[in-house]
Amino acid sequence: MMKSFGSISIALALALAVGCDGDAPTDAGMDGSAPPTDADVDAGVDEDAGPDDDAGPDMDAAVDMDAAVDMDAAVDMDGAVDMDAAVDGGGDAGEPDGGLTDAGPPGGGAATSTQIQAVRDAAVGTIMLPVDDAVVTYVKPSFGSDADDEGFFVQAETGGPALFVQTSLAALSPAPEVGQVVDFRAVSRAEAAGGIAYVDMIDMWNVDSAGHDVRFLAQDVTGVDLVTMLDDYAYELVTLTATVVGDFSFAGSNHAGGEIITAGVPTPTSDLVFRLPDAVREITSLGVSCTVDIGPTPLWRFAGTAQPSAWDPADFTLTSCQSPTTGDLVITELGFRFSGGDAGKELVELYNPHEDDAYSLDGCRLADAAGVADPSAVSLGPVFIGPMDHVVIAGPAATSGVSPDAPIGALAIDGMDTITLACACSGAACTDTVDEVDFSAAGFADATDDVTMQLDRLDLEAFDPALANDDLSNWCVTAAATYGAFTPARFGTPGQLNEVCPLSCAAFAPHLVINEIDYDDDGADEKEFIEIYNPTAASVDVSTMAVVLYNGSTSQEYRRVPLIGSLAAGGYLVIVAASTVGITPTDPSYVVSGGFQNGAPDGVGLLDTTTDTLIDFITYEGSFTGGTTLNDPSGMPYTSIPAPHNLSIGADTPTPDTQSLIRILDGCDTGAPDMDWTATTMVTPGAPNML
Repeated sequence: MMKSFGSISIALALALAVGCDGDAPTDAGMDGSAPPTDADVDAGVDEDAGPDDDAGPDMDAAVDMDAAVDMDAAVDMDGAVDMDAAVDGGGDAGEPDGGLTDAGPPGGGAATSTQIQAVRDAAVGTIMLPVDDAVVTYVKPSFGSDADDEGFFVQAETGGPALFVQTSLAALSPAPEVGQVVDFRAVSRAEAAGGIAYVDMIDMWNVDSAGHDVRFLAQDVTGVDLVTMLDDYAYELVTLTATVVGDFSFAGSNHAGGEIITAGVPTPTSDLVFRLPDAVREITSLGVSCTVDIGPTPLWRFAGTAQPSAWDPADFTLTSCQSPTTGDLVITELGFRFSGGDAGKELVELYNPHEDDAYSLDGCRLADAAGVADPSAVSLGPVFIGPMDHVVIAGPAATSGVSPDAPIGALAIDGMDTITLACACSGAACTDTVDEVDFSAAGFADATDDVTMQLDRLDLEAFDPALANDDLSNWCVTAAATYGAFTPARFGTPGQLNEVCPLSCAAFAPHLVINEIDYDDDGADEKEFIEIYNPTAASVDVSTMAVVLYNGSTSQEYRRVPLIGSLAAGGYLVIVAASTVGITPTDPSYVVSGGFQNGAPDGVGLLDTTTDTLIDFITYEGSFTGGTTLNDPSGMPYTSIPAPHNLSIGADTPTPDTQSLIRILDGCDTGAPDMDWTATTMVTPGAPNML
């Protein structure tokens, strides 16, 4: 009753204040020229809304709760005062207010902040501490275990503190949602590696209200030194503008992080990293050189590293990336010949072969032989192409069969033409020719209707794919994959990984070769093996041979596996590491204790032990000098060493976690390592190589 009377008194005071106007009509409230009568008092208008002189406090006369004051309609004294219209702090008309309402911000404010801080300060283990009226600021999906598992963040005031609660979202009813005001009891507190403090068990879950705008809690920390002030902002809702300056690397299981700079931290440091799940990064165009607007999201941390984070592609916006220069991007697929006419069907695919750098095509043009100044040249606009990603410039989806990243416009590709990607364009000129495919002299010999021409995937994976596509022999028609829903069918892989062109080999080795190797896996090395293949037409005695492992830093062997028996023509021999599971060695003695060194670089050789001559020799993840500097365990050089197959590629990859290095055709040996070898996820120890 006291809370009700207080509200009524305020309402009456406002009404009387408006009504006591000498110029106002008498029915708007008290008329200053006429004292109140008994009838006035009995009707519920008392000069001081206080005691009745005759009978003391007359509640029925002074304030009629049913008739005199209608709280639902606020206080309407015969139309004199409409509280919704005349006294309104804003927001009722739908104006954005940063999450604030007429009643102030949602949540429990300072009292709730005190409870959150108490939870964060508690020791690891059972704590049984209440948190009431906290605002849910973010709901995080699962991308791992412990602190990387699903849960939600809560906060009560703009300056924090904030808290992460790791829990099964489906186990709570109602499920946590951003904008809820909630109560719960923190049953236990945990701490993950890197000092990540969080609650790992709650009970007494209750949702007080929902649908609140949480922007009032977000702090723009672009100008803040988050490295030195990490403790002041950890887990709190933040926004910032940053530029990615460092390659993305491991930042916890299933996550990657790249160093960033901001106005507050203008110098690159490993203590400020943009962190996001691999699954999120892989579907965005984010890369080194890009400027991003991050948040509002909670500020994550690992030890002393501040990790502004995004757990969803919607959590950040790319605003700019570097412009490509010569060789940065590659033209990898062309569609220019279609049954029933080419209009609206043509396409050009661009590929970014870089593992970390991203680019913006704003200021770039795609042109045919008419040149970049011709009106038919396509201005590509603000299109981003992320690391190892594609963009497709094409006609409308209805006619081209693809959803274009940029429209092809009036560009029309002829059977004999030149396609140029140029950037830094202004007026009639472009400064940088990024890539060009010239087929104007004779065209593609095998071009046919409704089939795209594409750069061989193996050549695309060579050292310099921008040079590989200059040789038209490295192109072929798409053989298997189709796109769109057309009759006749259209063959091509626009926006996807290219096919491997029909394989051929100019020369096969006349001796046993190292044919496939997996020396490193993501995480535990459980699939390591070396495969030897006999490409000759006769059985070969291997009892005088050994597989030798070499340390690239010393050019000296560090392990040796003697071979036994013979290897049949077209046969395979498999050696494994002691840690390998699921792969059976050809002989029980073909097991290497201690595993294989991971580079970079290291090597493997096939040695004739009677003559101390290397029959075959490869290095991986780089090269090291052969000749007389490659020694046996005693430090003596081998008698003869062939030119090594120095492979720039490696077997270690996070997605998938197992791949091997293979000769593209079993036994193929042209002397060009980056053409003879490639990486594959189709791991086939003891069987024909596959791509």
